Amino acid sequence: MMIETVLWSGIYVHEGHYVSFKINKDDTVFISEVLEKENSEHKSSKFMNFDEALEYQQRLIKYGYEVMK
Repeated sequence: MMIETVLWSGIYVHEGHYVSFKINKDDTVFISEVLEKENSEHKSSKFMNFDEALEYQQRLIKYGYEVMK
């Protein structure tokens, strides 16, 4: 039995940490993150290949991150 996994574009959030996934046409994924903590904000961004981004997104979901609506 094959398990299908899907990478979703969107914003995932957990305790002031926002992670945005944007899938590009070349199958790379642009990930931007914002961490809000005690009246300060830290921003970072990076590109990942599709498989790395999928693994990262699945880890976030496992740790309780939810899709921002």
